[in-house]
Amino acid sequence: MMYESNKQFLSKVTAKGQITIPKAVRDDLGIDTDSKLRFIQNSADSYLMKVEETDSFWNRVNENVAQYGPIDDSPEIDWGPDVGAEVIDYYD
Repeated sequence: MMYESNKQFLSKVTAKGQITIPKAVRDDLGIDTDSKLRFIQNSADSYLMKVEETDSFWNRVNENVAQYGPIDDSPEIDWGPDVGAEVIDYYD
């Protein structure tokens, strides 16, 4: 990917300490809703922001669904006639 080293973007910090990452930056870095960002201190007044690789539980689930299909397509398990017919005796 080609990049221009002179690109600059400005964001304002809200009262809650939040900022909006400009769309161009999100697009360039592939940042989406579940992305995690790591801030690394470079100097007293400078930080480097790095997009962390997302290897979450749901990413793995989605990979398995893509490979094996959704669980809804699995056959129903026959537990036999005893399951659900249990009699539970309660003693005082």
